[in-house]
Amino acid sequence: MAVCSLCRMLSDNLDCLIEDAKKVRMYSIQSVSDRITLFAISLVEKKKYLAIELASCVIPFSFEAIICYARIFNFFAVIQNEFVKQEKVQKKIRSFIPSADDNTEDLREWLHLPDDDLTSVMDDDMDELFL
Repeated sequence: MAVCSLCRMLSDNLDCLIEDAKKVRMYSIQSVSDRITLFAISLVEKKKYLAIELASCVIPFSFEAIICYARIFNFFAVIQNEFVKQEKVQKKIRSFIPSADDNTEDLREWLHLPDDDLTSVMDDDMDELFL
């Protein structure tokens, strides 16, 4: 979903510079059991995206795990810092005005939305894919 959100945001600004587009990030938060993880997704090459883990923390359910709250506060500090950076990048992209003599690559060629060629991976195929 984050890749689709990134492509949607960038498709609204197709005339921006590739180098600026590569600075745009979309964020995803994953929660599994008592752990939450923040990921950033960005465009790195033509039709290639990078997902990196920015922060992760365990939600403490006992008083003995109270030290985990420091990581939770850090987790939300990372989110705030990322949003401040992205606000500047997206403002720059939205205000870009291409000139007639621009000789830059076209962002349209860089974006790739998942389409019908994606297929589900079945349990029987897992060993093949990960060997």
